[in-house]
Amino acid sequence: MSLSDDGIDFDQLARLARDDPERFEQVRALLIERAIVGLPEGQRQRIRALQWRIDQTRRLAPTPQAANHTLSEMMWGALDRLADLLNGEAQTKRAPVLPFQPPPRD
Repeated sequence: MSLSDDGIDFDQLARLARDDPERFEQVRALLIERAIVGLPEGQRQRIRALQWRIDQTRRLAPTPQAANHTLSEMMWGALDRLADLLNGEAQTKRAPVLPFQPPPRD
């Protein structure tokens, strides 16, 4: 499989995943890294953290279907939060304000 071009052939990746899962994971990691490096520098850390979360979800799931279900729920939750934000309905989380007591004077 050649990764020199920018085109990603889904069928080719699907065959690779079926026939050589270890190589598929290498290619997948490379494609993800290329995508992240192509982002503006200010977005990379956040996307790397998200990718780490995705990878850990996949790693810890008992089955690929379970991982897919969990990741789908994550995606829909993020989409719902974005919709709320765009509709002006986002709830901001606020911490309680604790009263400040100055130290006693000697």
